[in-house]
Amino acid sequence: MNKITLFLPNFKVGGAERVTVTLANYFAKKNRREVEIVVLRDIGELKEELSEEVRVISLDIKSMKNQLFGLFKLTKILKESKPNELICVMWPLTIVGILANILSGCNAKIIVTDHTTFSKTKWIKSKFKRFIFASSVFIFYRLANHSVMVSNNAARDLETLSWLKKNSIKTIYNPIPIQKNITNNHDKKVKKIITVGSLKWAKNHELLIDSFKKVKESVPDSELHIVGEGERRVELEKQVLKLELAQYVTFHGLQTGRALEKLYSDSTLFVLSSHYEGFSMVIAEALSFGLPVVSVDCSYGPREIINNTNLGVLVPPGNVNALAEGIIKGINKNYDVNKLKSRAKFFSVEKIGNQYLELFESKDEI
Repeated sequence: MNKITLFLPNFKVGGAERVTVTLANYFAKKNRREVEIVVLRDIGELKEELSEEVRVISLDIKSMKNQLFGLFKLTKILKESKPNELICVMWPLTIVGILANILSGCNAKIIVTDHTTFSKTKWIKSKFKRFIFASSVFIFYRLANHSVMVSNNAARDLETLSWLKKNSIKTIYNPIPIQKNITNNHDKKVKKIITVGSLKWAKNHELLIDSFKKVKESVPDSELHIVGEGERRVELEKQVLKLELAQYVTFHGLQTGRALEKLYSDSTLFVLSSHYEGFSMVIAEALSFGLPVVSVDCSYGPREIINNTNLGVLVPPGNVNALAEGIIKGINKNYDVNKLKSRAKFFSVEKIGNQYLELFESKDEI
């Protein structure tokens, strides 16, 4: 039986982590492969969603800053485990995985995958950090069998940033579970606007809250529901209080499973206000619940998902008025729920999982 090893930081809620758990479950259940996930540290809520058929191995690395310390531990595990395929998720773990694969001598077919637009991150503005990042990707990614990015434009961005050959990075979108027999339960009299994502700078919830203030003036029966947790929560709550929106804005914190499904089902409209994205899996998730989407046209994922006006509205990034107008338009427009759900099927676990399996068999390499 073939063995697949996946390597990621932990099981905390995040797009890359959720994708890895979803793929691991798919490989184990649908393809009868032996699957194991190696993590730096065995912590996080997403482990509850992991199939019992997937083995978990922890390197017991206490801090994300010490990722490289896991190199020799991972090397030992690969030497003993001897996987046929190794998927390494998110730089710099991708570099650690490549080196461990070489040192272990297990000769697994290796896929490295990234989930963000690196040129838009804050830390890349440091010339030294940018050089270290670009150099490491240029040198080591070419030692992998395949490099995968979660959107076309993000792939081109990484190629340019790291001096890689054009079109050397393959695009495989993020998988989502397709909702079956889900109906919208929202109160027609109350327009519930939902956003889902970590409360961090990249997600730019500040823009959404400012825009909602203007939406409230035109749509008095509207509410904003913010799902997620993060370091900016206190600042965002202060912003809501300052704008006198406390009774209309709800912070739900971290939500998963059926609780999250209910929030999606009860909503009228999904909104994304990020500074940048690699893909934006939450947009695809919203579509699977039959929710129209209003998103900033940021770098780089949303435009590749919302590829026509029958699915939602794209507005210029960083523009409070434009986002407010887009939300109002999204609330007032009648969308074909079947078309929204049909688009979501393009990102089904079966479709995306099979694309990874095809890579395992492919002879084309970087």
